[in-house]
Amino acid sequence: LESLWQNYSSDSCFEHTFLIMLIVNERCKAAVINSPFDSLTKSRSHDKIDPAAVELKCSAFFQNVVSMSLLGDLHSRPFLLEPYVYFLICAFRNLEDVLVKKMMLRYLSLPIWESLSQVRLNTELQKSIQLQKFWNKYISKRKSVEANATTAVSVVSISEEVVTPKSVKKAKKSTKKDVQAVEVSDNSTKIEPSAPSKENLVVLETMKRDAEWFPSLVRQFIDIVCSEQKSTPETYIILYLERFVEFLVDLLSQVPTRKFLRTLLDDMHFLLLCGRSSIVTSQEHPLLAKLLTSLDNYMHFELDDQSGKALTWQEMMEESNARVQKLQQIAYSDYSEMLQDLVFSSVGELMKKESLNKHLQYLNDDQLLALAIKLQIVTEKDASNEVFRTREDVLELFYEKFVTRPRQLSELSKLPLYPTEELLWDDNQLPRSEP
Repeated sequence: LESLWQNYSSDSCFEHTFLIMLIVNERCKAAVINSPFDSLTKSRSHDKIDPAAVELKCSAFFQNVVSMSLLGDLHSRPFLLEPYVYFLICAFRNLEDVLVKKMMLRYLSLPIWESLSQVRLNTELQKSIQLQKFWNKYISKRKSVEANATTAVSVVSISEEVVTPKSVKKAKKSTKKDVQAVEVSDNSTKIEPSAPSKENLVVLETMKRDAEWFPSLVRQFIDIVCSEQKSTPETYIILYLERFVEFLVDLLSQVPTRKFLRTLLDDMHFLLLCGRSSIVTSQEHPLLAKLLTSLDNYMHFELDDQSGKALTWQEMMEESNARVQKLQQIAYSDYSEMLQDLVFSSVGELMKKESLNKHLQYLNDDQLLALAIKLQIVTEKDASNEVFRTREDVLELFYEKFVTRPRQLSELSKLPLYPTEELLWDDNQLPRSEP
């Protein structure tokens, strides 16, 4: 690893980068005492390595790792998806390393909310004034960088043309701030963009990468798990699916990475789309199903995403009551005849799956979907793209939104204090040790 890292640069090829990732993966599996990233992130004083140079090299390495997915380098090599995701697991499990944290945590920060639907984004920002300030500051910076980068692109296009003296004068006036030099010869004139304009292009590319990378990983997973499988999927595909769900479980179990990710997964209806996948429903892959169950528990963990504070049962019930009351208000204003019983039902009764289903059966499919859109459970884009093809899919969203889940503390209290025979002989819960 040391020799590979010593010769690494931002221009290193795909194979060079991935080989380093594979070696780091093996060090993670070996459970070495030191961090598997020490060889990458720790500068050695006796080698006279500048810490700033180490950080620059690490930045180039992690950018190349991220670009593998964004540029589609892995699409033609699906057998590399599982080790790629395992490397990400190793990275986010070593956030105590300052450089790793600085390089990776940025991809699970506020910019990923660009992928939220506009309705959901507005709803989340209304919950916190501080989040609104951060979002407005980020958007204003993004627009400023895009404007400057657009100017830089236009200057570059001018520099590639052969122009006349008259057009040179016009170019000098229109691009006075963005032109570093104008070289006039007998045959042609070359106009080069200024350094600040080039920097804006780099900053814009970085901002796009921060906002688009992780949502693209989630969409890629959904496309694979929801694809129509005419035959049994390859083993490496199943390993990738299991590893990616494990990755999400790890991220949701940590407050710094959970903060913005849970909202993104919920807005994408991640669990619902996975639940209707033929790979999951076939029951041929029990480990994947159990990992999705674990992910479901973490998605609904009784925790405030932003502050990390545990929610009390009363706070959770107040949120549930507010959602049900909004349902009754819309039902009264728009569906008073068909949903009259729902309007006058108690809030506690509507939090039960059987009762809610009984009331919603009076609506046809189009009316049910329209009600879901008004309640902001489904976006108009999802409805137009037929993401929810059946009535059962839309009903599952209503159950997810309004039906009260059992309190996790109560569920834990039901577990036996000592191991049972079922636990002792279940290899999935308690793997056997090798002889």
